Amino acid sequence: MNTANVEGIILVVDDDPVSLEIMTDRLYIAGMKVLVASGGAEALAQIQHTHPDLILLDVLMPDLDGFEVCQRLKEDEATKDIPIIFMTVLAEVADKVKGFKAGAVDYITKSDHIDEIMARIRVHLTLRQTQKELLVANEQLQQINSELTHEIAKRKQIEEKLRQRSRELTLINRASRVFNSSLRLDRVLQTVLAEMHQLLDITGTSFWLLLPDTGELICQHATGPESDKVIGWRLAPGQGLAGHAAQTGATIVVSNSRTDVRHFKEVDQKIGVEMRSILAIPLQTKDRIIGVLNLVDTQVGRFTTDNLELIEPIAVVAAIAIENAQLFDEIQ
Repeated sequence: MNTANVEGIILVVDDDPVSLEIMTDRLYIAGMKVLVASGGAEALAQIQHTHPDLILLDVLMPDLDGFEVCQRLKEDEATKDIPIIFMTVLAEVADKVKGFKAGAVDYITKSDHIDEIMARIRVHLTLRQTQKELLVANEQLQQINSELTHEIAKRKQIEEKLRQRSRELTLINRASRVFNSSLRLDRVLQTVLAEMHQLLDITGTSFWLLLPDTGELICQHATGPESDKVIGWRLAPGQGLAGHAAQTGATIVVSNSRTDVRHFKEVDQKIGVEMRSILAIPLQTKDRIIGVLNLVDTQVGRFTTDNLELIEPIAVVAAIAIENAQLFDEIQ
């Protein structure tokens, strides 16, 4: 530990003018910055405005003795880490013990040789500086660790998104092949809904065909509990979430059906299962909406933005396959 050129701000607290002058002169010669206080109360007031690196504190003072001053400083969060060295003309063991219990780092007598006193001051200043450097280094290390942790988490998130996107593209490609493998409308609808059901692991799916003449929606096919009871059900124009999706041409996401007045509860009542999360996607071809793909689940908040990014492209492919199947049926 090199203490030869150590510097710092030292507060000297002593009610004896002679002792105060001798100590401050020697500290100045050593190149240290010195603050002085002639009593305990003055020292406490001065520390509120300055933050010394070390305090040389006289024990016997008329207003507040050194032990009380030390105790107050150690109880204050802002000053508890400042090292305190007691100075006294007394060399009693009991006083030294009391000083260390109060929180002092050293205890010197004014009769000690000045060079010894200066050496001990330099040692404690060096320890103080080392402590500060360690605190700064620790803060920097924590900052670096935090940045690394954030960067690792960010990279993992990006990697996971890339893997998810790769899976999505694979699913879209597979769905496209499956949807176009048949020109029979019923077969295409069954395939579309089965793929959606399996892909998202949800409670149920249904396809509602838009009847251009009346604007009604009719359930053409469905999966899930009691799905046979839903097939053939008709919704008036704009009725239910599917009706709103067909009229507006916009996808509708509902996290909790109990809080959305547009939800057509009669369907839930008919199958005996309450659907809490609902996703209604209008199936649109070049110039018209041909129907609505309805996805439902009994859990609240089931559908997310990620689900939409996956399902909407598949819905586009499904709309084309359904339109082709409808044209084939008309030709047949």
